[in-house]
Amino acid sequence: MLKKIIGVLLSMVFVLGLSACGNNTSNNGKSDNSKAKQTTNNSIKESSKSKLPEMKLNQPFEVKTESGNYTLTIEGARKTDKRNSLSEKKVKEVVFLDYTYDNKSFGEKDNANLLIDNTTFQVLDDEGNVLDVYPTSDENRQVLEVPAGGKCKASEAYALDTNSKHLKVIFIRGTTGEKISTITVDIK
Repeated sequence: MLKKIIGVLLSMVFVLGLSACGNNTSNNGKSDNSKAKQTTNNSIKESSKSKLPEMKLNQPFEVKTESGNYTLTIEGARKTDKRNSLSEKKVKEVVFLDYTYDNKSFGEKDNANLLIDNTTFQVLDDEGNVLDVYPTSDENRQVLEVPAGGKCKASEAYALDTNSKHLKVIFIRGTTGEKISTITVDIK
């Protein structure tokens, strides 16, 4: 009888422990964009404004959040001859989107880092096709988590199936999937 009571109690503790793990809503030191990854499979929400503000090439775009502030600077788009031999994607061109993010104060309160990766962007070609990320990287411009006070020069590679001369980049921030800004970049 005592073994049955202990077994029932252990089962209850186990179930409670599992339910507590499943309800964890803190960001556990992840960036503003860690939850944005969850929204990429959902539709991306339009900003309440009818026209998004335009970012300017090589000029920092300031973002203010409850978790702190940071800037994002789009530096350009460049073609590359790099191809991933393991990728089965047949593409006309691969283009790197170069950008820098500067963590002014994001995550100071909760000791989180800032990460701006491909989930932060929706990229379109001249025909309006949404581009896929291409599996290659620039070793000199890696996407990294950045603590408050730090900066990162990064690149994301995108596959082009058309003869596009521009990339339209839409900046999407945080857990809401809200479109924040846009910029059209010439491909060099």
